Amino acid sequence: MANINFATLIPRIQGEVPTCPDFIIESRIQETAMDFFRETRIWIIDLDTEPSIQNLADYDIDVNNRQAICEVLWVNYLDVPLEPKTERQLYKLDPAWRTTKGSPKYYTQLSPDTFTIAPVPTDTVSNALSARAAVYPTITAPSMDSAMLNDNYNAIINGTLARLLLMTGKLWYDPSLGAALMQQYVEAQEKAKQRAVNNNVRIVRTVNYGGI
Repeated sequence: MANINFATLIPRIQGEVPTCPDFIIESRIQETAMDFFRETRIWIIDLDTEPSIQNLADYDIDVNNRQAICEVLWVNYLDVPLEPKTERQLYKLDPAWRTTKGSPKYYTQLSPDTFTIAPVPTDTVSNALSARAAVYPTITAPSMDSAMLNDNYNAIINGTLARLLLMTGKLWYDPSLGAALMQQYVEAQEKAKQRAVNNNVRIVRTVNYGGI
């Protein structure tokens, strides 16, 4: 899927803040995109199916360095959904869960870019694991997926303008318009969150993952 460079949005914003330098506008676009997709969890990717590895519980999600993981939404083992658990819940179920071996029944997310399955697989099985995750662009990302940006274009523009117009002491400072645009941005975020809850979202692409 093609990406859109954030710099291409600058002319669409500059008319409202003509004295604002390009680099400030682009930085606020990056902040807004990161905030919007991190908070809404609306940018969803399906991970390629991968083998489970004998005696290996931890699996690394290999997204590119312009994305970060919000949350692993689900994990399947041999097409059977694993039950999400917190680390505390797993310790309550089995104090030795990190080493107990068997057919996986649960998964947890111990770090942003990994997931852990339990019990620890006793066999290596081809194409056993499939998963879905929500991602967001990092603060230094110069671009992002075009479909996701186009779907949420107005929210990103409004959020960026709001951040710029609320910069106290700048020539383009306009707290009244900035507050109004921020309200529109927050409303768009809430609608996007609801779409994510209702699974009414676009599944963009797949990435690879593998054992640590």
